[in-house]
Amino acid sequence: MFGILVVAHGDLAKLLLETAKKILQEDFPNADFYSMDWDCDFNKAKIDLEKKINKMTGESGTLLILTDLFGGTPTNIAMTFYGKYNIEILTGINLPILIKALILQKSGVDVKESLSELRMKGQDAIVLVSEIIERR
Repeated sequence: MFGILVVAHGDLAKLLLETAKKILQEDFPNADFYSMDWDCDFNKAKIDLEKKINKMTGESGTLLILTDLFGGTPTNIAMTFYGKYNIEILTGINLPILIKALILQKSGVDVKESLSELRMKGQDAIVLVSEIIERR
């Protein structure tokens, strides 16, 4: 079973994980978050994030890191650990991606097998409501 780590600025990571757990009405002990201060010191944040990654990969072996924005500090710091740890990084997290990741994690699917499905889930969850209403 792979671990899941949500990494984002401010309270976003914490709130996304809490919301997903509330919707699924379940606790996921192999899922955690790392909140990065808006004005964080890059090197300090890197040290703190590595501690979390090291702990989680030690417990689960493989870690899926979900970040908010490609090119943002959370993703940039997470990317420095790619290849050093057994991690995969998926950016552009939204609630449907996180919920699907938690479900796949629980079902025992390998993290590598889940990546394309998670990307599709995130994209498919973007809906222009006016298109749906106009079809009726």
